[in-house]
Amino acid sequence: MRRPILFLLALVAALAAPATPPATAAERYPVPYSFLPAAVAGGATSSAPGTNTWSCRPTTAHPRPVVLVHGLIGNRSTNWPTYGPLLANEGYCVFALTYGVPAGLPPLLGGLNDMRSSARQLDAFVAKVLRRTGAKEVDIVGHSEGTLMPNWYVKYLGGAKHLKR
Repeated sequence: MRRPILFLLALVAALAAPATPPATAAERYPVPYSFLPAAVAGGATSSAPGTNTWSCRPTTAHPRPVVLVHGLIGNRSTNWPTYGPLLANEGYCVFALTYGVPAGLPPLLGGLNDMRSSARQLDAFVAKVLRRTGAKEVDIVGHSEGTLMPNWYVKYLGGAKHLKR
């Protein structure tokens, strides 16, 4: 009879005790899986959570920073509210730019300029990521136009030397 009572007391005590968050809880970013609320909450001109942490240093497990390249009419916040924090939570250094914003427009509508000039912006951004992180190469993840424009960077602006082959 004593064992069930002791078991119940232990169970009640365990359930009543406040949950102890994991040691890395403060370092983890929320990962939204719904586009509209995530894009609105992130702010149209801010970086997606987990991205553009310029103090991030690549690790042996993840030696290359990840550069996220948005699509047509997107930006660094609206296209990456899920992948940015998801990758950062897995230990990657994650960076995202907004490129191709026509003069006079707010930076919430990117990818609208000529892809050749956008590729030059990507080139400068990758150079900054490499310089700030000390990495030798990056991985690029693109969405829509963000898969096409980096091809120009790789083929015509020497970007291939900055990507793992």
